[in-house]
Amino acid sequence: MLKKIEEMKGSMAAWHFCFANPLTNDQKEVVSKSLVTFCEQWTSHGDKVYSSFIIHSNFVLVIAEQEDSIGGCSKDGLFRTMKDLGSRLDMDFFDRMSVPVEIHGVEKICSFSEIKTMLQSGDIKDLKIWDTSLQWIHSTKELGYKSPQATWFKKYLAIPVE
Repeated sequence: MLKKIEEMKGSMAAWHFCFANPLTNDQKEVVSKSLVTFCEQWTSHGDKVYSSFIIHSNFVLVIAEQEDSIGGCSKDGLFRTMKDLGSRLDMDFFDRMSVPVEIHGVEKICSFSEIKTMLQSGDIKDLKIWDTSLQWIHSTKELGYKSPQATWFKKYLAIPVE
């Protein structure tokens, strides 16, 4: 069942999908319509899954569900929907080597190796990374760009993090 993400309470599982190129308005409309339909019909073991999604800056799609534990088949349904959308739009929503970043206030997609090189060289002034790992969140305020030290990329920092 689709809910406004701002109205969801308690813990939510959040899946992040990023786009190699920003979505066009037409692509954004296709994604939104498909996900409204999916969220309205999403169930787990016969129960409605309270879910929502947001498209951030045309680079990141976040899908959140409020159930404590949804079944594997329900998760498979989400991934089938995303694969179908990717095929229809000729986009790969599962490219985990491309990561949304913000550098000097400008959002773009960088490859994993580009980020690793920047971090190892110490060239991280004004670099923020969207943490695309599956995570549990309590509000949308927890979503967004973070310093490299606050993401799993911290292991590549040139100096140890305390």
